[in-house]
Formats: sequence, structure tokens, C-alpha cells
Amino acid sequence: MRIGITGSSGFLGSSLIPFLTTRGHQVVRLIDILQILMIITIRI
Repeated sequence: MRIGITGSSGFLGSSLIPFLTTRGHQVVRLIDILQILMIITIRI
């Protein structure tokens, strides 16, 4: 089964992805690119 995970870099997502992949599921990490760009802009 193909499963999309939001918040994949968080506490639950980082534990859930290995759990699902070891059971044969295809996992797609969904990220918010605009949020990442804002974080990078704030740090510069």
C-alpha cells in the first residue's frame, strides 16, 4: 500500500516511517516547501 505521511520529520513520523516500510508499505514523505523556505530565510 502507498501511504503519504505529513510531519515525517517529527517524533511520530520518524518512528512511523520505518515501522511501515518494514511491513512492505511504500511511504511518501509530504513536506511543506514554503515552511522550509521561510525557516531558511529567517536564519539568513
